[in-house]
Amino acid sequence: MVAVYYTLSPPLAELIAGSEILRVIVRAGLVPIIGWAALVLRSPSLGLGIPIVALGLGVWLARRKWAVYRRART
Repeated sequence: MVAVYYTLSPPLAELIAGSEILRVIVRAGLVPIIGWAALVLRSPSLGLGIPIVALGLGVWLARRKWAVYRRART
């Protein structure tokens, strides 16, 4: 895994460094990850609880939508 990182990282970093658009996209993508990591460090129960609740809500909504879809087909 480390070897793959050292193989892929330099070319990707060079590609990103050469493009303003890619730099903006990468920065925007990292903001929520860094924010979540900071939250986990300050309050582990809250930082880990939010994704678990979001996952549970997503599963519940998907099951609800699937049930509505099944009823509509019968």
